[in-house]
Amino acid sequence: MKQRLCKVVFVLIVGWSIASSGAETLVRMNGPFSQRDRRFDYSIELLEIALKETAPQWGPFRIQILPGTSQRRRLQSLVEKRVDVALHPSTDAVPQQVKGIPFPIRSGLLGHRVLLIRKEDQERFSRIKTLEDLKNMRFGFSDRWLDHQVYTQAGIQVVGGNNYEGLFSMLSLKRFDAFPRAVSEVQSELALRSASLPNLAIEKSLILQYHLDEYFFVHIDNRTLFERIQEGLMKSLRDGIFAAHFNKYFENFIRDLKIKDRTLIRFSNSSAPKEFGDKNLWHDFTKASELSPGKN
Repeated sequence: MKQRLCKVVFVLIVGWSIASSGAETLVRMNGPFSQRDRRFDYSIELLEIALKETAPQWGPFRIQILPGTSQRRRLQSLVEKRVDVALHPSTDAVPQQVKGIPFPIRSGLLGHRVLLIRKEDQERFSRIKTLEDLKNMRFGFSDRWLDHQVYTQAGIQVVGGNNYEGLFSMLSLKRFDAFPRAVSEVQSELALRSASLPNLAIEKSLILQYHLDEYFFVHIDNRTLFERIQEGLMKSLRDGIFAAHFNKYFENFIRDLKIKDRTLIRFSNSSAPKEFGDKNLWHDFTKASELSPGKN
């Protein structure tokens, strides 16, 4: 009887140990379009941080990065459960089968835009002071990106493109005058193309701003993953890990571009939800006091 009891206790202990460690969670997500597309580095690493922060409670994980695709197709892949996480801008126009985790992963920085232009055109842009002045310029932008309508609704002439890489070449070839790029992306994008497109430069005087950021979306059925990522993001914020990660990628960009010294032109974004996430998670980087999201 004593030997049998010991066996039962052993089985219970081993069973609890296996259950507490948990099976490995596979998290699939679409990534960049090419090796030169570095836009996803920050968000993939942040997802890893959120999952690591919750590993003691939720168990081990493995992130699988799948080939890049359009914003719309990312969500469709999530609806069809071919991926587990989709990166997508804040918007009301998402399928009812998906749910966004209410944490703007770049603290609103995605809605802060500078312009890529041809070097020879800087003087033309330096004379621009208002939105009305800006309407004399033609923007290049993908017609598949949700903030395309931010510019068209403001009365900006937009030349559409459906290829991310091709837009840089189109600018160089004078198909349009400027290519709006996120503060968090523009310097690395230009550096990767400076040899092949040497006539391009970052415009020096303007900063465009509208309400936009990216979120992690999951399928509405995957409540466990939703809760895990949300808990991990909030824990990283409290611990200062989120701020350190943000600063590692973007602090120098924000300072080098001298955002607070530029002429600010604000746009309205009608597709952005009025409330999505704690407003304290959003920051206005045109103000000197908000160069970093810091700790909340």
